[in-house]
Parts: sequence; C-alpha cells; structure tokens
Amino acid sequence: MNSRDVSGVGDTRVTRYDMEQQGLRIARDLGLDELSFLVASNLHWSFTRMRTFYERGPLADDGLSLSGFVTLWALRVNGEMDAASIASEVCITRSSFSGLAGRLEERGLIERREHPTDQRSYLFQLTPIGAEVIERVWPKVNGTAAQLSKHLGEARQRQLAEALGIVADHLESLVNQPGGSNQP
Repeated sequence: MNSRDVSGVGDTRVTRYDMEQQGLRIARDLGLDELSFLVASNLHWSFTRMRTFYERGPLADDGLSLSGFVTLWALRVNGEMDAASIASEVCITRSSFSGLAGRLEERGLIERREHPTDQRSYLFQLTPIGAEVIERVWPKVNGTAAQLSKHLGEARQRQLAEALGIVADHLESLVNQPGGSNQP
C-alpha cells in the first residue's frame, strides 16, 4: 500500500498500512532495498488474504484448505502423481503433504498406492468422490478468483498475471539453485 488515504477502511488495511510504514522505516534504517520490501510485503499480504478469502468462501462448504484444493486440482490436471511432485505443486514440505494426504484420504477424496519403482514413495490419484468435489468446487473458486482482480480491468489483469508469472518463474529458478540459495 502506498501513502493513499486509508481513513474509513477496515482495521486490517489500516494495520497493514501501519505495519508497512513501520517496516519501511526499519528497512530504510538498515539500508535495505525499500521497493523490494514493498513488493515482497504486498505479495505476502495478497497471498495471505487470498487464502483466507478462498477458505472462508468457496472452499468452506467442502471443508477444504487452499492446500487441499490445490492437491485435488493438481491430481485432476495431471492425473496420478507422486508425493514429492504434489508437495512441490502445493508448495509445502513432503512431511506437511503427508498429513494433508492423510486427511484427504480419510475423507475419501484421494487414494494412494505404492510406487512401482520407489518403495519409499507413493502415487496418489483422485477417487470418484474427489473428482466430483473438484468438478463442483473449481468453478466456485474461479468465480471467487474473478472477484480478486476484475476491478483492475482486463489490461491491468493481464499485466499483473504476466508480472506474477515472471516472479513465480524467477522464484522457481532461485529455489532450484544448488542449496536453494536465497542470496542476491
């Protein structure tokens, strides 16, 4: 958020604005890159609020977290996948995916089988119930996604989508560097 007027907005935006301003002061005192701080801060706040928006909206009726939805979506799009690939797609650790997979299995949404060539791994696929859930929920999630950016207009939506895609690709290359280096 920039220096625009935040009077009359909800407490969360005022708090975010205040935190961002305090963060900028500290970043400035530390000699940090202020613009990079703003980009990272706004990405964080946007993702956190988006996750909450989805989980309280279209995912709530089905008791899904965003990670659960992305797991079902990845299996719908890709078909059978191994645990490491799903964890990577969902952006969680394999141990976190293990817990998520257990919950989705208990609900009958996914099933696992032993990997044919790696006895330490499993392959996962949607069950018929999981396929029905993703087919029902995905359009609701898409409708909610439209609420996130329609106010920008089509040209700015495309610019934002392109910019975020570039950031995501760059982050992927940074994560995949030897040692997952986060050094500039």
